[in-house]
Amino acid sequence: EDGIRDHCVTGVQTCALPILQKILDKIEVFEASCKEQFNSCAYNHKLNDKRNKEINDTLQLNAVDR
Repeated sequence: EDGIRDHCVTGVQTCALPILQKILDKIEVFEASCKEQFNSCAYNHKLNDKRNKEINDTLQLNAVDR
């Protein structure tokens, strides 16, 4: 049979373990990418909120001056 076998236990095939690790590594990379994208979006929303507040404050000041 093909596959990796545990040297201490006869008849136990352990070839799924390296495959599982590759999947876990890909999940970890994907999660990191998602976190980066989320943080970037959250930062942009904060900037937009700040800009919107500045615009609203300016509009309110202009309305008072009229």
